[in-house]
Amino acid sequence: MFCHDSIRGPIIKYIENNAPNIGAIFTPKNTSKVAFIGTPNSICHGYSKDNKIDKTRVYGPDGYTLYDYDFTDHGNSKIHNFPEYNGAHKHKYTIINGVTINKTTEKLTDEEYEKYIKPYLNKNI
Repeated sequence: MFCHDSIRGPIIKYIENNAPNIGAIFTPKNTSKVAFIGTPNSICHGYSKDNKIDKTRVYGPDGYTLYDYDFTDHGNSKIHNFPEYNGAHKHKYTIINGVTINKTTEKLTDEEYEKYIKPYLNKNI
């Protein structure tokens, strides 16, 4: 399931450009164009410039992002130093009342790699 629609993208872009402090509610610019708020209990995929899937985003029961599973270290191995899966890692979000209060970067478990990354490696959108 890809969650990129022709209406949401331009709206988010407009808000990012005109109200940058709303970033906790809408997709940040560096998240492969995957909406921060989505269909409750679903997943979506982000993609790279060459149209390869490079992110799996997991939404919770309220539709807010719970986890991002990034397929690479984004060229930043000092911060994302997880050589086990070529830099693949996860970000865990804590959101209360629609506001992101914490975001951590963590190592993947084998189960997370098998479920959220491996099936989509080198897949085009």
